[in-house]
Amino acid sequence: MQEVTISAIGLSRPSEAMLKRILRISHSRGLACQYVKQPAQDNVHIMFIDRDDEQAMSRWRAWSDSMEHVVNPHTSTVFVGSLESESHLDSSLQAPLRVLPTLAMLEKLVNGYLERVPTHSHNAEDGEQHHQQPAVSATEWPSQALTDSPSTSPPAALLLDDSLPVRLDMANELRELGLEVDAFESGEGVLEAIRDSRCYDIMFLDVVLPGMDGYQVCRQIRQDSNHRGTPVIMLTGKSSSFDKIRGSLAGCDDYLLKPVQRPQLRDMVDKFLHTNTLTRH
Repeated sequence: MQEVTISAIGLSRPSEAMLKRILRISHSRGLACQYVKQPAQDNVHIMFIDRDDEQAMSRWRAWSDSMEHVVNPHTSTVFVGSLESESHLDSSLQAPLRVLPTLAMLEKLVNGYLERVPTHSHNAEDGEQHHQQPAVSATEWPSQALTDSPSTSPPAALLLDDSLPVRLDMANELRELGLEVDAFESGEGVLEAIRDSRCYDIMFLDVVLPGMDGYQVCRQIRQDSNHRGTPVIMLTGKSSSFDKIRGSLAGCDDYLLKPVQRPQLRDMVDKFLHTNTLTRH
C-alpha cells in the first residue's frame, strides 16, 4: 500500500500527541499513514492546522503559497478548532481531537487520495497491472481490532469514583466494551492527569466525592482546552431536576444512575463515541 504522509501546523503538544496516537490506531484499519514533524513542500498529503491560532493560519498560508510552485496537487487540509467551518475549508474537526471522528476523516481523505493517485505495479510473469485499493472503511473495521492488534490504542475513558468496588466493576465493563480506562478515586487525581496532558475520549464522574465533588471537577475539566468537547457523564444515585440543572451549569453531557447497568453503560458509550465497533457480549 502507498504510504500517506501527515503533518501539522500549530497544534498544541497534547493535540499533536493525540494525532500521533490516532495514526497508530489507523494502521489496524488498513491506513498506511506516517507523521512527519518538519514537512517539506512536496511530501505532505494531509495537513492538520489549528484554525483558532492566527499565527498557525499565517504559517499555513505561507506554506500553501510556497506549494503553488510544487507539483503536488493532492494535499488535503484539515482545520482543527472550536470555530464553525468556513465554506472554503477542505475539511474540519472539532477541538480537541477525538479518536473516532478523526479516524473517519482520515479514512475519507486517504481513500480519496488513493483514488486520485492509483499505484501501478506489474506482475513480472504475466505483465498484469494492479491498482491500489482504497483502505478499509469504518463499517468494515472488525471490533476485535480495538483490543487484539498490538499496534492499536483503543478509545480512552476516564473514570472517577471514590468507591473501589464501583471503580473495578465499571472499569472492567468499559474494557470489555473495547475502551482503555484510567480510574481515579479523587477529583484532584483527575485534574493532575489532565494537567499532564493526558487526553480522553469520554469521562465518567461520580457526583458525590470527598473533597471536590463531580460538578466541580467537571467545571475544571471544561476549562482545559483539550477537553472542552469531551463527553462527560455524571454518575449519580438519584435523578432530580435540580441535579440536572447543576450538571448542565457545570458542563456535563448526560447522567447514569448508580448502580450502573451494563446495557445502559454500553448505550452511553455508543451514543457519544458514535461507533458500532465496540465489542458486544
